Amino acid sequence: MSQKLARGYVVARLTAEASEKLREYAVHPSVFCHHMTVFFEPSQEDFEKIFTPLFGQAVTLVITGMVKDERGQAVIVQPLAGIPANRRAHVTISCADGIQPKYSNEILGLTPEPLNLELSAVIEFVSFPPKS
Repeated sequence: MSQKLARGYVVARLTAEASEKLREYAVHPSVFCHHMTVFFEPSQEDFEKIFTPLFGQAVTLVITGMVKDERGQAVIVQPLAGIPANRRAHVTISCADGIQPKYSNEILGLTPEPLNLELSAVIEFVSFPPKS
């Protein structure tokens, strides 16, 4: 029996100041710098028991490195203590024209350039639009 999933994803949304700070590193024309996905489609139980109490909580994202190639760019983030995550923590900075931000997942295996930076964010839930 499969558990019902919360239709959306939990994010650490960067504050405006943090987003601007990260934008300074952008090398591609499509700039993002708005969130780190914490958990994609949590089960309804995890959504209610684990994540709901965290919504609105301020967190500090500790950036440890940056990866980039000719198509995309992202920063590597230390996992958030006590908050479950389902993939390698990162924030997409920028992408070449026509490249989607999810491309960042493909470059996370590159050797990162060291980067020591702290960014403020808030835990939120982003719902998927209703299916037509």
